[in-house]
Amino acid sequence: MTNQMDNNNNGVFYEIILKARIRIARMGEKDIFNWWDAEAQSEGGLFALKRLFKNTYYWAAMEVSMRAAMSKIDGLLKEGTDYFHLFNLIPELDSKVWDLFFQLKRENKNHNSYFFEINDENKPFNKIFQDFEISEDILEKMRKIQKDLMNPSVVVLGTLKKEELEKLEAKNEILKLLIAGFALGSNNKLIIPTYRII
Repeated sequence: MTNQMDNNNNGVFYEIILKARIRIARMGEKDIFNWWDAEAQSEGGLFALKRLFKNTYYWAAMEVSMRAAMSKIDGLLKEGTDYFHLFNLIPELDSKVWDLFFQLKRENKNHNSYFFEINDENKPFNKIFQDFEISEDILEKMRKIQKDLMNPSVVVLGTLKKEELEKLEAKNEILKLLIAGFALGSNNKLIIPTYRII
């Protein structure tokens, strides 16, 4: 994935968001960090889904995980509709990410580059940092934010103007922070990195 985060190609940008969602969703499942009520991408979840979706069970598992993550996060943020986060971007971007997912699922593309195999459960974020080119500078920003963390669930990384959201493809650091921010969480402790829209 060399330099993909710096590539302004829209297709690559949506693919990065989709992969990040799938991987964060997997890490939040009950058998890893227990952030949401799903185990679709676990060994047991895949076994059960294979009986229902013989050919596309990996894609079904990824969808269930992402929807569980979205539902949990939406529930925690129900009071504020002005939060912008990895699982709730502007409608135009969300639509394109889901279009890509359903296209891949329909075509039953090879799931290997999307499905997140976790080999070292103690450090599952290391692979995410590597795959999405999360730099030490980004991690240091997150560590500083963690020191000032007041709300146990939500981290507001800053504010964004609506016109900035339309050009998100050019704002790689925002996307990297939205991905890396989940690393503030731990077992049974979900941290949602967000921006406020002004």
